[in-house]
Amino acid sequence: MCDISSGDPSKGAVLFRQRCAGCHTIERNGHHIAGPNLFDLFSRKTGQIPEFHYSTANREKGIIWSDETLFIYLEDPKKYIPGTTMVFPGLKKPQQRADLIQYLNNRLHVTFVTLTFRSCKGRALNMSEIPVGDPAAGAKIFKQRCAQCHTTEKGGKHKTGPNLNGVFGRKTGQAAGFAYTTANQNKGITWGEDTLFEYLENPKKYIPGTKMVFAGLKKPQERADLIAHLKEATK
Repeated sequence: MCDISSGDPSKGAVLFRQRCAGCHTIERNGHHIAGPNLFDLFSRKTGQIPEFHYSTANREKGIIWSDETLFIYLEDPKKYIPGTTMVFPGLKKPQQRADLIQYLNNRLHVTFVTLTFRSCKGRALNMSEIPVGDPAAGAKIFKQRCAQCHTTEKGGKHKTGPNLNGVFGRKTGQAAGFAYTTANQNKGITWGEDTLFEYLENPKKYIPGTKMVFAGLKKPQERADLIAHLKEATK
């Protein structure tokens, strides 16, 4: 039995584009195609999305979508719900199903939360704008662009920049033993995927007065990749 939690969301994103995106959307208020929009799928019963014409079999199945039920369904949809109009033949490889489910978890449980803070561009940032990051690609970016100034391991030393271990959930300017600028100490935001995504685009614009010399990463995918790496490396 495959451990569903071992799924790789970056591989799942590729699977979704290749095998699912022709029939499904996942963004809030996304339109139905051949299949229903999947926003808010988890914890919902089969056949319950308004305005989509389901088969009677799907409406009457009565199960609740979860990691476990999706894992079974995606192997052979027509076997799991006999009479479904779903034409997708399924994913026979357990790891592929785990990858796809973890991608959907990332997109449907996390990235569609609308945040209340204001972005540097003066509008509210929606987490759906943050791509799914690839930790392996992010590790390469960290080595090339960040490692000369930062460490990530627990107990790692400060360099030009602070050690980043435990950065997620910590407020700006709070790593013990590092001499921050007043601007960084007074910014008062908590580091998370959302705030780092904004910050890494243009650090000096996000925290005017910071001594951070890093010019930033302009490509959204590179920022998402780096953040995915940091989530693993700074635990």
